[in-house]
Amino acid sequence: MIAKPFDPETLAQSLRRQLYSIRMNTSGYDFHERLRRDAATLAEFRGQLNDGAPPDELRSFAHKLAGAAGVFNFRAVSALASALEEAVIAARTGCGTPETVAANLEALIACVERAKRDPLGEREARRT
Repeated sequence: MIAKPFDPETLAQSLRRQLYSIRMNTSGYDFHERLRRDAATLAEFRGQLNDGAPPDELRSFAHKLAGAAGVFNFRAVSALASALEEAVIAARTGCGTPETVAANLEALIACVERAKRDPLGEREARRT
């Protein structure tokens, strides 16, 4: 368990250590499978965007993806998911535009597609 408040600079390392201790990686968890599912979900969100405020479910989804990708060392996916989350918040509060949300969504979809093809996340880890 990681209690709040936590040190953001050591959070990912702490989570990786805990995941390793429960042998999540050796028990069959496949983050690439999650990326495949998430790519489909992101494509569905693309179809839901319109000129109005983006759905809050997109913000929540991006937030969860940012955290999970960070834990598994997919830094670019994590960073772009965080950027999408911030863009959705800005658009929903009138400080951003739907176009910015759409651009961030497209960038994240492209990044997830690249990450899905990288079996060990090695290119992803070196990219950032």
